[in-house]
Amino acid sequence: MLPCHVGELKQIEALFQQIKERYGKLHILVNNAGANPFFGQMLDADEGVWNKTFDVNLKGPFFMIQHAARLMTESGGGAIVNTSSINGIKPAPFQGSIPSPKQALSP
Repeated sequence: MLPCHVGELKQIEALFQQIKERYGKLHILVNNAGANPFFGQMLDADEGVWNKTFDVNLKGPFFMIQHAARLMTESGGGAIVNTSSINGIKPAPFQGSIPSPKQALSP
């Protein structure tokens, strides 16, 4: 197992370096991580909530895709699966920080 906090670019970079060193190739990436650091009225959410939500739910998957695609290209191809959230389509009450980054991952 290779743990990684997808909200931190340095950890993503280290993860793909470990994958390359340990396995030499990559065939599939499943972006399934998500964060909901705040439950409440959006008027009460601070910048830290917004940043963490976007870092984990949108920026993380983007950089995971970027690094995976490079390794997959070297390996002859692969598949990338992004999971989203129903909150990206129909936000649940008091979960206002989730829809924007999750909708960005939705087809």
